[in-house]
Amino acid sequence: MNGADTDGVFEIGLAMAGAISGGAYAAGVVDFLIQALDEWEKAKTTHPNDDTIPRHTTRIRVLSGASAGGMTAAVLAASLHEGFLPVAGLAAGQPAPTNNTLYQCWVNRIDISHFLGVLDLGPGKQVVSLLDSTVLDGIAEYAFGPYHRQTSGVARAYVDEHLEIFLTIANLRGVPYSVQFRGWDTTGHEQVQHQDHVRFVLGRTPPDQSLGDGIFLNAATRSGRNWDVFRTAALATGAFPVGLAPKVMTLPMAPYGKRTWDIPREVECPEPGKKKVKFDVVPITPDWEGGSVEPEAEWDFMAVDGGLMNNEPFELARKALAGSDCSNPRPLELARRAVLMVDPFPEPAWDWKATADTYRDADVVQAAKWMFSALKAQARFKPEEVALALEEDIYSRFILTPSAGDAGGNWPAMAAASLGGFGGFLSRKFRNFDFQLGRRNCQKFLKDHFVLPLDTPQNIAAVRNNLLFGGYPRLADSPYKDSKKAPVLPIIPLCGAAIPEEPLIPRETITMTDADIAALEAPIQRRIKALAATYVAGMDQGFTRWFIKRVVNWKAAGVARELVAYIRKDLKNHALV
Repeated sequence: MNGADTDGVFEIGLAMAGAISGGAYAAGVVDFLIQALDEWEKAKTTHPNDDTIPRHTTRIRVLSGASAGGMTAAVLAASLHEGFLPVAGLAAGQPAPTNNTLYQCWVNRIDISHFLGVLDLGPGKQVVSLLDSTVLDGIAEYAFGPYHRQTSGVARAYVDEHLEIFLTIANLRGVPYSVQFRGWDTTGHEQVQHQDHVRFVLGRTPPDQSLGDGIFLNAATRSGRNWDVFRTAALATGAFPVGLAPKVMTLPMAPYGKRTWDIPREVECPEPGKKKVKFDVVPITPDWEGGSVEPEAEWDFMAVDGGLMNNEPFELARKALAGSDCSNPRPLELARRAVLMVDPFPEPAWDWKATADTYRDADVVQAAKWMFSALKAQARFKPEEVALALEEDIYSRFILTPSAGDAGGNWPAMAAASLGGFGGFLSRKFRNFDFQLGRRNCQKFLKDHFVLPLDTPQNIAAVRNNLLFGGYPRLADSPYKDSKKAPVLPIIPLCGAAIPEEPLIPRETITMTDADIAALEAPIQRRIKALAATYVAGMDQGFTRWFIKRVVNWKAAGVARELVAYIRKDLKNHALV
């Protein structure tokens, strides 16, 4: 779609970064975002003559997500065409609405007790992951199955009629390409791309030709083969390698040939520190076996966590939002589209205390852990994307990250940050805390950051010249103020029930007891023994099978105790015990 075809509308792309158990935080963010949009639409309708209420239109046009962020984006997309209530009152101890899928999926229906189950193990089964992933299949059926709650019948006015959704995946088979070089014969330089994504289009009518390569999701039914593919993709993007079960996907081959790539053609350096690059946007056809493919041809592959290779799918949202314009205007007077990235873990941990002795004393297991950590951190390292989002005079990209403000202490804001991002699965209280933190942070973001500044005559003039926002009659005396009391024009104003401050849940009320932590030992031990029993069941009878089973049964209790001790120590470091 060409961005220029949407004059009169400020368009939003939501990019949901990987989050592991921090998905509860991301779910809280988008829960409040939807509430704010609902309240604003209601205010415009019920108070048509109130000149303090901005009358511009804001619309969500793109969702992209990786890992837990991809799962959150998928749950949000599937919920947008049905009625649900926001989760208000958590800090006051009020129960959450039962029809809020975001909360049910990320707070109530997922827990360490499920992951330590053994439903995936036993006679005739294979070990496909360290944790029991069967609970996720049930959550997916609940979130993406046929409508089972009251639907609104029509899409929300602030959701595009053809919502684009990108879910990243790590494609373990890979997409083959062959690149020809000058001087070579017919043999090309073969490459395989494993960083992959699946593109969907959600609406009540099929999209036009410009979105024709997306898999159409009929919002009126939420059933059928395409929805089955969507469900599988949502599970695949969150399939943490080794920890959770991978997914086998079957996708059409033709869309891969329509993907475009930015190819640099001309480079100019007009002055030191400045570089101008002209790009061609061209498709590159995969080197499928047998050459061209039939329009209906499909292929199969195994997919795991999209965050393994693209943890922050900002570019997918940015390019889709820009369309044939190729870019989203940045200046205040031209702003009409923006990507909002929700990133629960913006800063990977870095070891400040490492010395030469740290590495000299390392064994092969420690080296492997460091290697995996390095690969994960590198997948998140995209300074060229984040740097622009942090500049105050750019209005085409924004970033929202966890913050507990002065109440944060010396530990990360999210409870989910414990155990390397898996801590949220340990306790429903942790997930409830993070969900509310997401709501609070989104409210503050909409009030303080997702705004157009009106604090100087120059900024007022720039906004007045903006075709979308210039008609607001209160630019010179805006009733909207940020936390520093500076006048602003919010892109999404807080109205009605979205105005009262979202409080934090006190951290001291969510801690786990020693008994809670000790109770993990038995299911961990049972899981270890069941993993070993299932694994050796596929081996031939003999000494090796007997030996492995005996050793694991002998060591399981000790391993479980060590894991519980590690969990206890890490939770103490995060003030969660």
